[in-house]
Amino acid sequence: MKLSAKSFQLKDLRKREVQYTLVGVCILIYVVIIGLRMYKWNNHLNSDERIITLATFYESHPSGGTKSVSNSFSYFYNVDGKYYFESVVVDYIDKTEVGNGDKVQFIVVVSKKDPTIHCIIWNKKLNIQQPIGKIFNYKIDKETIQYYTMQIGLSPRGRLDSEKEIRLRKINLLK
Repeated sequence: MKLSAKSFQLKDLRKREVQYTLVGVCILIYVVIIGLRMYKWNNHLNSDERIITLATFYESHPSGGTKSVSNSFSYFYNVDGKYYFESVVVDYIDKTEVGNGDKVQFIVVVSKKDPTIHCIIWNKKLNIQQPIGKIFNYKIDKETIQYYTMQIGLSPRGRLDSEKEIRLRKINLLK
């Protein structure tokens, strides 16, 4: 049995079609998962079961590889006496503002049902230091929360970290 060059071209073409189809399906699944997660987060953060408090940024350190010049900023927020920690890479903070005991504070919307779900409202930076855990009565509309969860991607989930909490208590950041 003889195989022609045309037969090989068809096989290569079918392989590419299958590869492109698989890549397309993976991208579609990723978009659907992110969309469902954003929908869930927006429902939590726009319900009556939310609080508006502070995200306190306390530390900055270089992020990424050797070619990267971005900084990662560590922050925490307090809900019902528990401290949730996370870090994020953003352009909203100057690295010289954070560290050496200095704090930068932003308003954060947190779900009461799942306090790990939160969204920092980047246009609500506080210039006067407020007590950690203070609850605010700001009116934050659905579009603002949606903007900050979609514009910069979903916030990472806050997590309890007893080691960080002990370290921050030792340097009097948590009172």
